[in-house]
Amino acid sequence: NINTVGGVGGGGAIMPSDAIAFGGEMQTQPQQAATVPHSMRQVRDGAMSDLQTQLREVLRENELMRRELEAKESKLSSSMNSIKTFWSPELKKERALRKDEATKMAVWKEQYKVVQEETQHLQCTIQALQDELRIQRDLNQLFQSDYSDSGRLGNPPIPPQEMTQENFLRLHSEFERQAKELFL
Repeated sequence: NINTVGGVGGGGAIMPSDAIAFGGEMQTQPQQAATVPHSMRQVRDGAMSDLQTQLREVLRENELMRRELEAKESKLSSSMNSIKTFWSPELKKERALRKDEATKMAVWKEQYKVVQEETQHLQCTIQALQDELRIQRDLNQLFQSDYSDSGRLGNPPIPPQEMTQENFLRLHSEFERQAKELFL
């Protein structure tokens, strides 16, 4: 697009339409017959003006948004630092408590296991003692019946002290044998 600048009849300069839009003047080119109508120039100038206005508005909005973003980032950073400063000791305490609880639980589980083993051992011991008591009662009954039978047959009764003393070793060895069988 080339426009003619100057008066009618010859001595004007030819100027590109872009130069007209931006206000530039070129006066060294000879005049040509083709000119851009005035109404077209007005439309083009109006469109350019609208585009420039829109560009300025978009740039202004962009700058406002950039400032708003910077302000929010600054506020967020400040808040994050405050949160870290405030909660960091609390989080450390919480982690330490959880670790301490886990350690205590491990110790308690081990103690519980030991107590269970001891309980089982004590139950076996109780059973062995009950068996020994039963054997002692049976032997006492047997000795008492032997003592009473010997008195009826005319034999002099065996004094109970001798019977207990004589049979003590035998009863003790029987008890040890049964205890060994029980624990095997």
